[in-house]
Amino acid sequence: MSMILSDPKPSVLFFGRKEDEKSIECVKHLESLDFKVSVIWSSKRNEKLPEDIDWTYFDYILCYRSYFILPKFLIKSPKLFSINFHPGSPKYPGSGGINFALYNDDNNYGVTVHLMEEKVDSGKILCAKYFPILENDNLFKLLDRTHNNLFKLFIEFTTNLREYGKNYIEKNLIENKDVIWSDTKRTVKDIENYQLIDEDIDEIELKKRIRSFNYTNYPIKLKFQGKIFVLKEDE
Repeated sequence: MSMILSDPKPSVLFFGRKEDEKSIECVKHLESLDFKVSVIWSSKRNEKLPEDIDWTYFDYILCYRSYFILPKFLIKSPKLFSINFHPGSPKYPGSGGINFALYNDDNNYGVTVHLMEEKVDSGKILCAKYFPILENDNLFKLLDRTHNNLFKLFIEFTTNLREYGKNYIEKNLIENKDVIWSDTKRTVKDIENYQLIDEDIDEIELKKRIRSFNYTNYPIKLKFQGKIFVLKEDE
C-alpha cells in the first residue's frame, strides 16, 4: 500500500468518554499525528449533543467509548468517514457483549472498528482483533483487558489512517468484507434482567451470573418476598 499525500492536517471530530484516561490519551495521540482535533465529551447516557458545532467542517468523526447515539445527519456529515471503535467483537453488537461472552463460556473476545450507520453497530467492519478469555477471568478482569486492547487498536488504526488516508479504509473494507455482525443485538435492559436473580437459582447458575454480570455500582440483585437484596462482595 503506497502512501498518499492528502490534506496536510485532516480534521477530526472526536467523541470520547469524559474523565476516561484512555479517551484522553486517544486525543493526545491524534494531535501527535498532526490531526486537527475537536473533542466532544460524554459522561452519561441520553445526553443531548451540543448545538454550537459546525458539523460540515470535519474530514472524520471518530467515536471511542462515547455514550452519544449519533443521528444520521451527523454520521453522514464528514467529508470522508464516520468511524466507531466498539469494545466488543462482531459477535456482540450493542450492549453487554462482554457480559454474555463470559456467560456463554466463549473462548475469546474482541474489539472492532467499523464505519457508522444510523443503526448502532451495523456498519461495515474495518478491523476486528481478538484475545483469549481466561479461565479465571471475571467481569473486572476481562473489561480491563478489553479496554487495553481497544486502546491499542485505536492507536494502530489511526496511525495508519493518518499515513494512508482513504486508501487504508478501502483496503480494510476489502480485507474484512466477509466479517459481519451477529443478528443478535442486546440492550442494557437485557443486562439488567440477568443481574436480577430469584430465590430458586441453583449454585452453578449463581456463580455464572456473578462472574458475568456483577460489577461495581451494577451488582447482582436478589428478589425475595417483594424485596430487593444487593450482593456485597467480601472486602
